[in-house]
Amino acid sequence: MLLSIFLACSACISCVEIPLDQETQEQQPSDEPIDTSETEDTGEENFDPPPCPVMELEPNGTFEEAQYIPMETWFCGDFHETADLDVFEFDFPEEGWLKVWVRAQDLGSTADVLVSITHGSDTALSTFFGESTDPVLVVPVKEGMTISAAVQEQYNGFGDNHFWETMFSQIKVPVEYNLLEIDENNNGMVNGQAIASGDRVLGIIDSNYDRDWYHLELPEGTHDITLSIEANQHGSPIDAMIYLYPPEVLEDPDVGYVKYRNHGLNPNSTDPYLTYTADRGGVWGVQIKTFNSSGSDFYWYLLNVDVDSAE
Repeated sequence: MLLSIFLACSACISCVEIPLDQETQEQQPSDEPIDTSETEDTGEENFDPPPCPVMELEPNGTFEEAQYIPMETWFCGDFHETADLDVFEFDFPEEGWLKVWVRAQDLGSTADVLVSITHGSDTALSTFFGESTDPVLVVPVKEGMTISAAVQEQYNGFGDNHFWETMFSQIKVPVEYNLLEIDENNNGMVNGQAIASGDRVLGIIDSNYDRDWYHLELPEGTHDITLSIEANQHGSPIDAMIYLYPPEVLEDPDVGYVKYRNHGLNPNSTDPYLTYTADRGGVWGVQIKTFNSSGSDFYWYLLNVDVDSAE
């Protein structure tokens, strides 16, 4: 609405010539000298917090004192004491995808922020995003609900330069996929869900006990298998791991994996990237779980499957 009003006003200003009175038109430039001296550099790096439509209201340090914030609105606060916890809540309207965007370092703040969200027993935590220490969470939401969010300084820092701003926003699906994980039936190897080369599978690790199994059937011969996860790079809180098992595991559950990965090509990435050359056909097992045994309805991943003949 504000953008519409602004554009409307801009259009009017550009189309209408505003007359100047005679006195204004006859004014001449001032003869007063201009101060061109440079501002003294004190060596201090103090930044003023940016203007914000909604400001944090204390006390808001517990979930019972959570401050209600409308979605799609920037709101601001600061850490004014050690271990300062700022809690908020908002109404997510319907099934969809939620983005929690926190900015501090990118604005010149010295705060190292982490953010968590909670609904019932489902929680998600993000500590950083990409090259910045500013966290971003992007998670699926199954239905309309009230969600709580807690913002805090990761190392309990506080002071004038420890300010931040945050927005809760509804966004479109962050990835493209062609297959959904069947989350109620694939927790064991024998119940693995069939996948094939070219599949992009959207799945969720919904508890710390959840293990997602998939069956990758290969023809006879030698094949190069590439399995990769897209998740953390898009804002998912999951720290995923991939395990690859040989066909014998279907007959003997004590057979071990042939390879696993818990990180990606980039050393700073938590999205695993696994490659393996399979020397025989059959049904290979793929298992996805979390590195730190965490999980909730917010812990999502996208599994990419690629198989090429190595002959």
